[in-house]
Amino acid sequence: VLGRMPFATQPSREEWLDRSQAGEIDVPPVWLAWTRRWFETSPLALSTRRHTYYALIKAGRWLHAEHPDRADPESWDRELVASWIATVERLKVGELAKSVNANGMRARYGEILSPRSKASLIGSVRLFFGDLQEWEWIERRFDPRRALGIPRSIAALIGPDPRLIADEVWAKLM
Repeated sequence: VLGRMPFATQPSREEWLDRSQAGEIDVPPVWLAWTRRWFETSPLALSTRRHTYYALIKAGRWLHAEHPDRADPESWDRELVASWIATVERLKVGELAKSVNANGMRARYGEILSPRSKASLIGSVRLFFGDLQEWEWIERRFDPRRALGIPRSIAALIGPDPRLIADEVWAKLM
């Protein structure tokens, strides 16, 4: 008889949020409340919600530092969106992050973010606002698909990621 389960069970949405302390550092409470509400409501896979949540926490830290009076998602407009995108384009590894255990990040600290990381940050905020508007939690003041589209300057740098295909796999494909 096993004393405990050999595989850990996934925490519930509420348990995961309770354990995550990411939003407790330099994130406006109103922004954190909206991101947590989104996290608890979204039907997306847990990994997608976690990834999006952490990107939203970074956006919250940016709001705290640059636009503390605009922390409520209802106050966002195209001008603030453009300011967020401009910030993401200049963002460096480690900025807006408060992780204490990210050795990989420490090794690259201060480098320019990769184009894929920039696109991911912008895309997470686009997903968040798209859901808030679709669920009619906030008024539609801008189109997230257009206003938070990936800028050409970033998209042009994201190229294919070719991988070697084993000969036997290639033979099956042919």
